[in-house]
Amino acid sequence: MHELAHMICGHAPAQITIGEHFPFRMRSFNASDEDEAAWLGGVLQIPRNALLHLVRRGYRTEALAEHFCASEEMVRFRRNVTGVDKQIRRVTKSSV
Repeated sequence: MHELAHMICGHAPAQITIGEHFPFRMRSFNASDEDEAAWLGGVLQIPRNALLHLVRRGYRTEALAEHFCASEEMVRFRRNVTGVDKQIRRVTKSSV
């Protein structure tokens, strides 16, 4: 999804250069483009509504990672930035 996000955002491809005095290749890196692609890639891979639905059904991080074909780190990131756990706790507290 990260690479797809680069395409959707219209980012220029990285340039690979070979150093004159170094026997290895180097790739250009645009931090802003990488941040944008990481954010959009996460949104595309783990949409908030789907995440909320599955968390409400009791899915744990490991099961969510498997369901979305994502890393557990990405699932934790999306859970944090979307606030789905706080939303569920808030609804549960107000129901009591």
